[in-house]
Amino acid sequence: TPDLRLVIAGDGPEADAVRDAVAAHPARIEWVGHQTRDGVMALMAEAAVFVFSSECYEGGTPMALIEAMANGTPVVASDLGGPKSMVEEGVAGTRFAPGDPVALARAVNRLAADPDRLRASTRALFEQRYTADANYAALVDLYDAALEQRHATG
Repeated sequence: TPDLRLVIAGDGPEADAVRDAVAAHPARIEWVGHQTRDGVMALMAEAAVFVFSSECYEGGTPMALIEAMANGTPVVASDLGGPKSMVEEGVAGTRFAPGDPVALARAVNRLAADPDRLRASTRALFEQRYTADANYAALVDLYDAALEQRHATG
């Protein structure tokens, strides 16, 4: 899609590669560098799509995905580890096969074609799974189970 623009936040060991990409495509790629947490949250809220393109196994629950979902920003994530279980297809975004740039591009284009379609369901999924209220009962159940097991084993 010609009107899509990639905004990259952060810095690190790939900074030179990012600089080269921006230089080659200044109208399509913007690198905003290191941002405060509030700055990142604002960028996520403005984005049509949040891309989590890691090709490495991401165990657990990546905070960046939770933050994007808190903003109601649909996610395109690699189909590995934590992101695989977090991003419900057609609810909070879509997943793609890691290492497949064509699949990534298709996923981004599919979501960016109708950026508002999944905003409400993405935010609703965040509310259902990741807020303090949503997790309170699960935490209490976890502690109860641990106490029961301790008493059962003496």
